[in-house]
Amino acid sequence: MMQAFRAGTPYAGEDLFMADGESFTARCSRDAQTPGMCLSERRIGDADLNFRFPRAWLAHWRDVADAMDKLADQLQGPGK
Repeated sequence: MMQAFRAGTPYAGEDLFMADGESFTARCSRDAQTPGMCLSERRIGDADLNFRFPRAWLAHWRDVADAMDKLADQLQGPGK
């Protein structure tokens, strides 16, 4: 699901993507003179991991979310 931010707000010109029933959200700029970029965040304990990726990757958001989760798991190390 995509929700555009309202004009006059700090995020005007950006969109929020949310996967129904999934733990994936991304705030994305729109394609213009440069390709749109997205930001998504994962929390691990006391750390916030911020991921930046091209908006075009949203077509494969499940793969992106899986890769972010895999990296987060690797960073936690054994004995999470």
